[in-house]
Amino acid sequence: MGSALHAAAPFTHAKARNPDQAFHAFDSVWLDGDDYADKKRTRKVGNRIIGEMTRVHGLECVYEPLTPVELGLSLPGNGLNEAEFTVDLGLTSGKPMMGIVDSIVRVKSTGELGVVDYKSSTSIWSSTFGAMFALSPQVYLYVMSLRVMGLDIRTAFIEGILVAATKCEITLVPLEIIEDVADAMLEWVKDVDEAVMMCEQAPNSLTDPYAWPQNFAGCNPYPCFGTSGFECEFDPLCSAGRNWEELLSLYVVKPPREKKEKRV
Repeated sequence: MGSALHAAAPFTHAKARNPDQAFHAFDSVWLDGDDYADKKRTRKVGNRIIGEMTRVHGLECVYEPLTPVELGLSLPGNGLNEAEFTVDLGLTSGKPMMGIVDSIVRVKSTGELGVVDYKSSTSIWSSTFGAMFALSPQVYLYVMSLRVMGLDIRTAFIEGILVAATKCEITLVPLEIIEDVADAMLEWVKDVDEAVMMCEQAPNSLTDPYAWPQNFAGCNPYPCFGTSGFECEFDPLCSAGRNWEELLSLYVVKPPREKKEKRV
């Protein structure tokens, strides 16, 4: 659903509005998605969301999107506004930072550049929805990386998309970029990079999974601290410690489903 909406989003904004093209872009990604979707994620729901996005992205929208071509960035191919970046942050490992931003925008009132990240949820009006992104590592990594590339990103927005079977709403959450946090983010990335390097250099790193310390940050539903809000489905394996292989029978590994031709 997310990929299909990303493909449709560029055609919902005022300067490139084309509802028919938006629906076509959605369908070109969604294909036979209704065969696998739940009742909250269907073609009908997607079309309803596109209609709401068209309304929210009208002339009164506080920002306008900039295409990657305008900014000299690569286009990953999923949506015309998505921007792909690869940047050298000077990490010890020599590895670049790579990512895809949902949209880079210009704020109409100030002319400042900002980033937009689309987030779908079954509850966008809860008190925790906006709070969980205030210090989002994802957003700050976008800001930091794009600044290194020469784009003066000064603000960010979360577009909260309500996913429900019978209604659709969208809320816009502006985020303040705290400069001290943006500066500290680079040091955090360097620390993570060096920790990964230490694991990679261990003599048994390719054969012993315990050469890699477990990262508990995403194990439990604690969205205010940047985790998904859902308990990890593999939590029983981690809880079993070194006996985790005894629980493998709980899981069935399925091959990826084949992409079917679009039905006419």
